[in-house]
Amino acid sequence: MTDSTRPRATVRGLGDGRTGIWLPFNDRYEAKALPGSKWDPGLKCWTVPNMFAADAQRLAERLNGTAGKTTGGALPALAEAFLVVFRHAPAPLAAVVYKALAKVLHPDVGGDTKVMQSLTDAWSRFQK
Repeated sequence: MTDSTRPRATVRGLGDGRTGIWLPFNDRYEAKALPGSKWDPGLKCWTVPNMFAADAQRLAERLNGTAGKTTGGALPALAEAFLVVFRHAPAPLAAVVYKALAKVLHPDVGGDTKVMQSLTDAWSRFQK
C-alpha cells in the first residue's frame, strides 16, 4: 500500500475511562506495546486507559507521519530543555547523554527529525 492509500491511525476518547485506537492491521504490534492495551472486538479497536491517551496519540502521529509537526514554540522549548540538561550534567557526562539521546531520537531508528534537530541545536549551543 502506498502512503496515500494507507489507512490513517485514529485516536479518540470512548467516554468510559478508555481511549480507542484504530489503526491498520499490520501496526497491531505497536498498539499491543502500549501500557494497558486491550483489543475490543465490539469496537474493533485497541483500547488503553485514559491515562495513556497521550501515548496513543503519539503512536498515531508517528504512524501517520505527523509526529513532531507542532506549531508554535514547542520545538524551541525542547531545545532549551536539552540545553538545561547538558548544562547541569557533569562535563564528561554531557557527551554521554547527547550520544545516548541521539541513538534513540535519530530518524534512522524511528525518531523524529525535528526533535533530533532540537537536540543537535542544543548540543552545538552547549559546546560554544
